[in-house]
Amino acid sequence: MNYLQIHQNEIVFALIMFIFLFKNYFISKIYKIKMFNVKELNNILSNNNEEDLLIDVRTPQEYSRGHIEKSKNIELRNITEHIKSNLKKYDKKNIYLICQSGSRSMNAALNIKKLGIKNVYNIKGGMMRWHLNKLPIK
Repeated sequence: MNYLQIHQNEIVFALIMFIFLFKNYFISKIYKIKMFNVKELNNILSNNNEEDLLIDVRTPQEYSRGHIEKSKNIELRNITEHIKSNLKKYDKKNIYLICQSGSRSMNAALNIKKLGIKNVYNIKGGMMRWHLNKLPIK
């Protein structure tokens, strides 16, 4: 038996882990979704620009346990229909998306991009990073 046959399971596992760990990076590059870190987001929100909108795609239960003051809660499973039914309202906005870790918000960003909205941004690390940086929550 050769090396590949002997270590087939380990190789498959390593490939799956690689894809899982770098999925958001690849999606952001392929679909041109810019990613911001939480400190950059905090600076953006402090400018109080009417064109900036932060959407938290976590569940209402997660949102109620702590969220960023200027965020609007639209759960991931509802985001595409919500944006689609209000397309004109969101078309000119800068839409920043956040979740717990950055994964659900990347899915939301991808779905919103597919609707033709250009200014869609994902927040790296999500609320976990927000908390780690001791940024304010409501």
